[in-house]
Amino acid sequence: MRIIENYVSPTPADLQALKTRLSVSSQDMADLVCLGQGSQWRKYTGGTSPRTMSPHMLFFLAAQLALTDDEIARVFAQMRAIGGKFETGQHKLRENGPPTEVRGLLEPSPESRAAAAATPPSGVAPPVEDEEPSGE
Repeated sequence: MRIIENYVSPTPADLQALKTRLSVSSQDMADLVCLGQGSQWRKYTGGTSPRTMSPHMLFFLAAQLALTDDEIARVFAQMRAIGGKFETGQHKLRENGPPTEVRGLLEPSPESRAAAAATPPSGVAPPVEDEEPSGE
């Protein structure tokens, strides 16, 4: 299973820059990450105490931008197989498939890079071999 460790949220500036690069409204961004209103999106991009974006929300946003329609359909099918119930629609950014210029859209800002560099990486343990039962 793939996991994310040592996660550092995009900064409010990162998220605002993404919105600007995509040339969409706060409501459009809210729709991309399943928030109810554009005002909820703006809580991640400003104010005196902006919210941090969870890795789950960032993953969903990145998937919406990077995956093909068929790949998204497979993810939605798996969500339903797990028990989720929902309807789907087509976001205006995906009317003709994923945006063509997503490369670099989620590049971290210098501030995010510095924060990530300051976070010590975790060690990756080698896989554990199954041991034979000792018969004791």
